Amino acid sequence: MKTFWKIFENIALILIMLFSLLLILTKVGFLGFHAFSVQSGSMEPHIKTGSLIFTAQTPYYKEGEVITFKSSDGKSTVTHRVVSIEFDKGTYLYTVKGDANETADLDSVTTDRIIGRELFALPFLGYVVGFGRTGIGLLLLILVPAIIIIYQEILNIAKEIKLIKNKKSVQRWRLEVDSVHKIT
Repeated sequence: MKTFWKIFENIALILIMLFSLLLILTKVGFLGFHAFSVQSGSMEPHIKTGSLIFTAQTPYYKEGEVITFKSSDGKSTVTHRVVSIEFDKGTYLYTVKGDANETADLDSVTTDRIIGRELFALPFLGYVVGFGRTGIGLLLLILVPAIIIIYQEILNIAKEIKLIKNKKSVQRWRLEVDSVHKIT
């Protein structure tokens, strides 16, 4: 049973660390890397709804690459494929289109709105991250395993304290026995 809890504790700790990293990547990114939950089917079958897409910033983007960019209102992100590139008045204009869409997006995307190009996508993980952002999701995915780990560590500390007390009792008993032997 002890081995089971140790394995469970280690797996839970690793999952908490990975999930925390994913939440950080979806919120603020790290060293130019970001992660985004795909909310629509516009990129299917290449990227499924509910996937978690990982992106990286690059100095330039090519036709055919999948990029994630800020929407024209700046309130959301969109992941689409670059279908053509123009250079106008010193800036690149990217025409993008979802793979499942019939036509290209109406607005061209400027370089300053691009967050990064697709590195890879993990199916269904976007659902987990989305759930983790809810109160109940945070509770179930991070706090419950963390509480279990903390509880196990408290039990380990209590066990160590008991062992130390027992050692001191044995040492005291030996001192008493030794002192009785010295007197006799």
